[in-house]
Amino acid sequence: MVLTTFCWMISAQLKTVASVYSTFGYNSSSTSDIGSNKMTEVEKFVNIISNHQRVIKVLNTFYGIIRPLLLTQIGCSATIFTICTYMFVWNWFNDSFVLSLVSAKWISSAMIMMAHLFISCYFFGYLDDQVKSMNFALYSSNWTEKDIQFQKSILLAMNMNSAINNISMKLTPTKIVNLEMLASVMHVSYSIVSVLAKKELSDGR
Repeated sequence: MVLTTFCWMISAQLKTVASVYSTFGYNSSSTSDIGSNKMTEVEKFVNIISNHQRVIKVLNTFYGIIRPLLLTQIGCSATIFTICTYMFVWNWFNDSFVLSLVSAKWISSAMIMMAHLFISCYFFGYLDDQVKSMNFALYSSNWTEKDIQFQKSILLAMNMNSAINNISMKLTPTKIVNLEMLASVMHVSYSIVSVLAKKELSDGR
């Protein structure tokens, strides 16, 4: 519950920054001092970038604190899910009633573990999507009608975002915690249960 709350809070901040990026330049008021207005816009844009950097710093701190706990939780949940699923199948192969109390306990435990995995993968995947949406938000701003100085600021902001796009909650250097990883965990669990079930069948013959 605490993890999901923090994920929603940081996601909301990132979404707010992205919204300001995407609408920037469309609502600027026209003034007689055009050069001063342009400088004001650049300063406002730099201020938005500073806010964005502060959110990313909070995100980095959050990931650093929570990563060991989350990876342990995902590993334990995946292991318990596999064990519970296998025990349900094992009861079924041993002529136990599928709707018996023991089978119901195993399958309900497996569903609870899967729900824990889904919540973690969904929220961290959503947070990762918000981080990666910044460049599109920047491109959606009214940069084409601005001066060179503003366009350079946009380019610098895009370069910064490209550098921070690697900030993700990762299980391994290549496995990001998202719904794709959940599908991968389910596939591995299915493979393990299938192998054990086949072994059980061959031993029973």
